[in-house]
Amino acid sequence: MSTSNNTPEWLQQVPESMRADVQLAYDRYIPAAATPTDRPTGVELLVPHLNEDGKTIYTVYPCRVVYRGELDGMHLWQAVNDRWMKPGDKLRVAYLPPHSQVTGPPIAAPAVAHG
Repeated sequence: MSTSNNTPEWLQQVPESMRADVQLAYDRYIPAAATPTDRPTGVELLVPHLNEDGKTIYTVYPCRVVYRGELDGMHLWQAVNDRWMKPGDKLRVAYLPPHSQVTGPPIAAPAVAHG
């Protein structure tokens, strides 16, 4: 049984035994709200390097965030940068709005949540 009025035509091609699961997954990832005006700020990509002393230093690259939608009341944001994000890279977020999450590499330091 569909839980959405947004049932796509391609759903009719999914086998009946899988249709409910596919519909639920589709419903959960449809943006449920307009882009919030309260956005994460100060999002930076930290890329690790070893200096001549063998210590890890980070090169910092600014990121922008793109609203990906809402899932179970949580606003999902994607960090976007012109560099490939690799294992070991981290994000640093200066401000994270309430009920928000930034996806990308692991967060380097806890963001300051207001609200």
